[in-house]
Amino acid sequence: MTRPAFEWCYLIAAPVTLWLLLQFSFYAMLDRFLPRWLVVVLALPFIVQDVIYNLLIGSLLFWEWPREWLFTDRLKRHDRLGSYGVDRFAVTLNALDPGHV
Repeated sequence: MTRPAFEWCYLIAAPVTLWLLLQFSFYAMLDRFLPRWLVVVLALPFIVQDVIYNLLIGSLLFWEWPREWLFTDRLKRHDRLGSYGVDRFAVTLNALDPGHV
């Protein structure tokens, strides 16, 4: 996908991306105070949303069907491939949860 096409798709998906990012930041904050297993249990609805986001929005952004269940795993693969746009997500997610991507 070209850079302008990625940017347009990113802007179209921005409201949904913001909603998931707000949830992710909440669970990243909880991860500092609660045991990891409890945060994962509490985050199950978010994880389901992440799978759906990866299927729909991730496929739109990277113009391919997902090979992974979670969007972070797709970002890690595309980061290794040097795909455009990964940094936009990686910087934000790593600021909330260091080493996430």
